Amino acid sequence: MNKLVRKYQCPGCAAGPNKDCYKKANDTATCVNHTVGTFFTKAGLGITHILLGLPNGFSRTGDNETPIFLFRKWKDCLWFSDSTIYNIPVWYHVNSAGHTLIRTYLPRTNKGYTLVIGEDVSRKLPWSCRVITQEMIDKMD
Repeated sequence: MNKLVRKYQCPGCAAGPNKDCYKKANDTATCVNHTVGTFFTKAGLGITHILLGLPNGFSRTGDNETPIFLFRKWKDCLWFSDSTIYNIPVWYHVNSAGHTLIRTYLPRTNKGYTLVIGEDVSRKLPWSCRVITQEMIDKMD
């Protein structure tokens, strides 16, 4: 189990930090057994599932699916190749650990995803998207 999974997936998983349930996805560092285990109700939102390992702006799933993909390095992330031109980065944040969190949107399927890359890729993003600062995250609901 790698550090990215323990930091970003396990805290919000129904299984918690159970190393026995870890199963690596084929092309990513993501745990395919991850299940969103935390939800709350909020006026106007109904039941909202959240990923506890991620900050505001990256943690809400909107449904019970797991929209998080982890990559150790930018070179491992195929989300912005020519074959994935319909995956649009909306905003990103480079956290204090030097990891880049990117919130994306696929209008063709009306789904959002969160990508976590284990390095600062702010200068490598192929499209411009909004930078989310820590101050902005702190002010988000």
